[in-house]
Amino acid sequence: MNMDTLTHLPDVITLAAMARGDWGEFHRRIAASGAPTNEQLAPTYPNPFGAYVNADGQIVVDDYTADITRMPEIVRAFARSNEGYWIEDVYDTPGWSVTGGAVSYTITSADDHFLTPGKEPAPRAPGAEAPLLAGTKRRPILKAPENLSGRVEVTDEARRSNNIIEVRRTFLQTANTFARIMQEIGEETLDLLIDAEDRHLWGGTGTFTSWDEAEPISMLSADPVANPRPSSEFARVRRTFMEERGGVTPNSLMWSPEDAEHFDRVYEERGDAVLARYGITNTYTSLRLDPGTRRYFAKGQVGVLGWEKPMDTEEVREGIRKTDVYVLDGSFLFIANGADAILEVQDTTDPTP
Repeated sequence: MNMDTLTHLPDVITLAAMARGDWGEFHRRIAASGAPTNEQLAPTYPNPFGAYVNADGQIVVDDYTADITRMPEIVRAFARSNEGYWIEDVYDTPGWSVTGGAVSYTITSADDHFLTPGKEPAPRAPGAEAPLLAGTKRRPILKAPENLSGRVEVTDEARRSNNIIEVRRTFLQTANTFARIMQEIGEETLDLLIDAEDRHLWGGTGTFTSWDEAEPISMLSADPVANPRPSSEFARVRRTFMEERGGVTPNSLMWSPEDAEHFDRVYEERGDAVLARYGITNTYTSLRLDPGTRRYFAKGQVGVLGWEKPMDTEEVREGIRKTDVYVLDGSFLFIANGADAILEVQDTTDPTP
């Protein structure tokens, strides 16, 4: 080993300490001067990055689980290009924390932005009492934090046999499943809000009702009924929000993969311009929505997401079984309370007479 290598050894030590959490076990093998000890120079000594040559001359890697500490980031970034873990984008995450127990909240409806009819400011005669004003009150709702947790075990046998593919697959499956569950719970919370507050708008002629039969926009027909356009629905939704006078403007659209495909087919390269015309700057594809069901909402105003304990990873060593246990745990709370900020459109006629 030449002296140039020794001069760079402290930098190698620093990088190794950043790359693996169990560096302390190996750091004791390095002399205080930064020079390798005799034990280091042995052919079986692991290098700072976990690779070494055993007595049979085989290269062994025992550090392939270093990325496990990045599990929370993996969970949040999972499959944005596929099904998509985007539910945190829908809810507001202001940074407040849940301290345990139940959380009390109320739902804000479109009518809650104004005083009760008949109890509004009115002219007052000289000497008379001022009219009594009255607002609306909502029944408090209680919601308890939910806890997601699980453990993944990596045995010493798996390390020694370099079963890298299986171990990485297990952790990827774990991250994917955590993300899917979080996505489903967030969307289920929206389901309850929409049904409880009856935030539905029924389709009709000129909306998406028959849009799967529509030709591309480059082949427009003179008959608007024969060629319904999704833009008609965009206009209806925008008008509905305006008439509610709640001060909420939808900027996001959640739809099924089939609806997203039809929209792209009909509008072709003009799709983004059409969405922007009606103020829709965010689109989310949900496998939970059936074709013909779409949700328009104001991003970050439908509800909040609070954390009692953010998703983290803890490592535990079980010496008797010679197994490393990685525990993933998180306590969170989805609250959908902004009914005035969301509206669901369905491609059916109004069921009420």
